[in-house]
Amino acid sequence: MENITHKFLVLSGKGGVGKSCVAVNLAVWLSMQGKSVGLLDIDIHGPSIPKLLSLENRGVQAKGDKIKPILYSDTLKIMSIGFLLQDESSAVIWRGP
Repeated sequence: MENITHKFLVLSGKGGVGKSCVAVNLAVWLSMQGKSVGLLDIDIHGPSIPKLLSLENRGVQAKGDKIKPILYSDTLKIMSIGFLLQDESSAVIWRGP
């Protein structure tokens, strides 16, 4: 992350207020301005970025210990917890160390 010049964080303590919508619109707008953008969706309660961008049922590719994000456009890469789940109703349960 040290090589990334600008970072934006969209968050709220309340659900359903439009965080994902704001994040998607900001990412798409910046990419349309020619900026190189990465959008990371870490909403463990209901990742909605794949649905908002019509990327449902897309899987990510892994090479070694690295996961390759989905290329939405030439300037916008997307990574979501939703890409790692088998289906939309699957719970995010990860085992700790």
